[in-house]
Amino acid sequence: MSITRVLIASDSKNAVLCLKGEQVVPWYTRETIQEIQEMCQRLEDHTFIHVFKETNQAADYLAGIVGPKGIVKALQLLTKDLNEIVHKDKNNVVFTET
Repeated sequence: MSITRVLIASDSKNAVLCLKGEQVVPWYTRETIQEIQEMCQRLEDHTFIHVFKETNQAADYLAGIVGPKGIVKALQLLTKDLNEIVHKDKNNVVFTET
């Protein structure tokens, strides 16, 4: 299976603006932003959007298991917890941090 289109959502508006090229990239994130942009150039289509943290539970979960400096490049199977989160997102259940 080859991924050709992605929608990338972040609760960091500054990160989204940097990825879109609409804001100057801070020196300490240049390498990461460049790596993401290079990966996206190999895709047929990509979109960056800003979402509020309350609607981004899946990303919050992934950040917790990968760590602050990790980048998730591919997931073979969703974990049970992440699968439940995705289904809640589909049903518009609002995430509240505990």
